Amino acid sequence: MQSLRELFFGAPPIHGNGGLIQTPQSLGSTGSGNLIVPVRDGMAEIERLAGENTALKAELEQVRKTHFLIHREFMPYIDELPVQPADLYAQACAGDKVTVDSWRDTWIANMKACHEKFGSFRSQSIGEYRAKYAGGTCIVAGSGPSLKGNAEQLRHRPANVPLVSALHNYAFLHDRGVTADFYMTLDAGQVVVDEMCDGGEKDADYYWSTTKDKTLCAFIGSVPELFAKWQGKVSLFSAPIPDEAVHSAMEAVEPKYYHYISAGGNVLGGSTYFARAILGATTIVWVGNDQAFSYDKQFYGWQHALNGEPGTRSIRWPDVYGITVHTWPSYFNFKCWFDFITARVPGQWINATEGGIIGSYREGNIRTVKQMSLSDVIGMLNTHEGLKTTFEGEQDPPMVLF
Repeated sequence: MQSLRELFFGAPPIHGNGGLIQTPQSLGSTGSGNLIVPVRDGMAEIERLAGENTALKAELEQVRKTHFLIHREFMPYIDELPVQPADLYAQACAGDKVTVDSWRDTWIANMKACHEKFGSFRSQSIGEYRAKYAGGTCIVAGSGPSLKGNAEQLRHRPANVPLVSALHNYAFLHDRGVTADFYMTLDAGQVVVDEMCDGGEKDADYYWSTTKDKTLCAFIGSVPELFAKWQGKVSLFSAPIPDEAVHSAMEAVEPKYYHYISAGGNVLGGSTYFARAILGATTIVWVGNDQAFSYDKQFYGWQHALNGEPGTRSIRWPDVYGITVHTWPSYFNFKCWFDFITARVPGQWINATEGGIIGSYREGNIRTVKQMSLSDVIGMLNTHEGLKTTFEGEQDPPMVLF
């Protein structure tokens, strides 16, 4: 069987000289001059070739999985955005009208159902977490395909560094021994219930049963079934939706409930706002914030219907390494939202996604987003732990950090 290297660069024929047709002279024949053609077993030959084809396909699939596992360098930093921040904001909001028109009635109905279930929104609001981690660091996890490569490292984050995760990651993280301090949900549709167990190896009932000691931060317009299934704590928030009908409905349900999460249209944006504006963390570390397909056309790090060819409407954009990837217009808008807030909101913004398009442009990576590997971030946050054995008298000789 040929390897891919032999297939592309040439190799001796698999079976000797590889000839099927031989002349009488080569066979030592003195016959009439007709060609003597040894006939191979046709079915056996077909089966042999089919076997080789299957083996080569398997080898190619393995190459596709590993050929980008090379040492990549982040693109150089550029000091200024190549576009005006106002243009980024306008692009980020480009789909707002379609979203509002599509979800207005659902939001209003869900808000009323939520109020009937919980009573006063203020009685269990995200407001209780205001400034809980003021001046500290918070890790915020999205559901991008890169999460498959570094999620397990989240187990090693320091105890004083909270993890805020999209609810969509719940089962995937749970199976890897990772528990978020807060799970965030923003969508008003049934999809948040259906996808909560994505990436998990057990059934849905198991994962819902494990939520008893977990905290869910949920939009008051979330689908009622989510609240019926979640067995842990629920903390509610509202959202500054740019629509008079929705705003009037909010006021009618509970006046002046302005415990807002400004999300930029996506749950990771909401998680980021919660970490920076509510918890008060001044250093935000993103993981799973790809906003793009992976090199092998995966949109999630687990089996999902959205994995595969992005389609003809996709956008091609350089990732943080300068390698072109696919994304959809709506997710490009989300990328613009994140880039905009890093240029306008004080703080340190670290992208430990190790892929994706946050902060990346054809000219390079913008300096307002520091690109790091998650292992380097975790190492940085845990550096002081190196002195533990010295202070406990177990280090010989004792050491200093620097």
